[in-house]
Amino acid sequence: MSKWRAFPWFAKALIQFLDCAVTKEMDILEIGAGSSTPWLAMRAKSVLSYEHDARWHGIVKSKLEEAELQNCEVIHDPLYPELGIRENSREFDMIIIDGRGRVKSIETTFRLLKPGGYLMLDDAERTRYREGKKLLDDLGWRRTELKTDGVKKSAIAWRKPQ
Repeated sequence: MSKWRAFPWFAKALIQFLDCAVTKEMDILEIGAGSSTPWLAMRAKSVLSYEHDARWHGIVKSKLEEAELQNCEVIHDPLYPELGIRENSREFDMIIIDGRGRVKSIETTFRLLKPGGYLMLDDAERTRYREGKKLLDDLGWRRTELKTDGVKKSAIAWRKPQ
């Protein structure tokens, strides 16, 4: 598991995008908790985050408590990478997928996005996410490539029509 960082371990272009896009009125679903979780919680109305690793889940919860962030819930679910996100009917303004089982997470969360909302996929350059990207592209949502010049790591933002 990675060391704790003061800011998200996302593609730089995604961090820049989120820094402008996330507002205090937004409810965010995050797949894969980490240093991004408190970072998002400081900027959003609420964050619901899923984490598969029990040890890392505990570290993230501890960091949220230290920061006194009470608008964030971190759920430990060791099965989400294989089974996707289950038993959740809330709708979200933004969904950020940066954990294990990204294709399954896309398949089980895209319906939870509010009209006009964004679904973000970090590390989008990885070929193993091809099926998830195709599913979202086939929906006809606007797709924005988030890349930093000279850097391999990239992200994609899909925006659901209003």
